[in-house]
Amino acid sequence: MAFLTKEKLKRKRPLPFTYMILNIKLISDTRKGEEAYKEIMRDIYEGKIIEDIGRGKRAFLRTMNPESIGSEEFYYGKITRFSNLENNKWVNINTREIADMDIENGLYPNRQETDYVFIPQAHRFAVKLSPEFTVKNAQDFFTKAIKNVLRPGEDFAVIIQQSKDVYDEIYRAKSVEKLFISVSYTNSDDIGDAAAEWLDQQLKESNIMVADFSFESEKHDTINLQTTLIKGGLDLAVENGEVEAKIRDERGRAKKIITKNHPERIKSVAPNEDQLKNVIFMEVKQRYRSNDE
Repeated sequence: MAFLTKEKLKRKRPLPFTYMILNIKLISDTRKGEEAYKEIMRDIYEGKIIEDIGRGKRAFLRTMNPESIGSEEFYYGKITRFSNLENNKWVNINTREIADMDIENGLYPNRQETDYVFIPQAHRFAVKLSPEFTVKNAQDFFTKAIKNVLRPGEDFAVIIQQSKDVYDEIYRAKSVEKLFISVSYTNSDDIGDAAAEWLDQQLKESNIMVADFSFESEKHDTINLQTTLIKGGLDLAVENGEVEAKIRDERGRAKKIITKNHPERIKSVAPNEDQLKNVIFMEVKQRYRSNDE
């Protein structure tokens, strides 16, 4: 009788996991589509671009591997952050003496990282949920890193895909007193909502990459969320912007909602750890149709 080792059992056991998504959008008149996004990601990785993400941390793409399912290629690897050493001034707390340290150039402490999958066909960057590296860390990194690989005249946006639950909370509010909506137009994503599609088309026709709207209700009244402009802005912002709202909830309590602080957490299951990247690719690819932007 054959027995399964612990390692074989580990490989066979289904792996539940959670991931979050960044929408990375390139605005360019000279390149577009899957190859443009691959080029951007390769330039960041091969250029060893490292960026400050705040609180004494820096980040970079530590590994990037190509993978194919059928004829479609995507990238996966590790995105890593570490502590930034501002200088080489050390102190020995036991002797209270100043110390000299001979540290090899390029070495940094406190490595923290998570798995990522980049789906160029949908211009989405998926980050596996981890306490070590957050989707906000990834957004901060790409917001700076992409600037280094753009061509003249190009622009971009990096948006955290937000939970629809937090938007539902705004819609359910007893009253909405203030509303700030920041949105950018889509790269041919299938929006599916008439109001959002209307606003998306208005932005494109007006050559407006980012639009900021600020609304304040009349005294003792609430903002009407069902107008085409406001509903379109709210629905478009889920994956292409962000919203801040001052509301009174269903119990009448004052509350401020910042949607970018509530990323969508997508729960899934992979047959094993090796298949995690494939599961993410297929789910994201099926969720967003291919586009040519």
